Amino acid sequence: MTESNPSISERKKGLRQKMLAMRRALSANETESRSSSLKENILSLPEYKNAKKIMAFLAMKGESNLDGFIRQALLDGKDLPDHRTAVQRHGAVVT
Repeated sequence: MTESNPSISERKKGLRQKMLAMRRALSANETESRSSSLKENILSLPEYKNAKKIMAFLAMKGESNLDGFIRQALLDGKDLPDHRTAVQRHGAVVT
């Protein structure tokens, strides 16, 4: 494709790079605040409340940390496949 008309894959690559740069530019406090908001938003969803089994991703550096969400989901009796591995990998303590 010509430079004036980038392909969809080129535009997607550029968008991913832009979003990654924006995420990496967030301070630790901003990332923590967004992680907390994400957790509360998910916990308030009727889909979460009605779910028996859920999945959660392991955060990479700069991503929203879902350890608190994982802890709460376990306390709520949700089935999280491989949650022990996820929790151990992040050093979270779930009792």
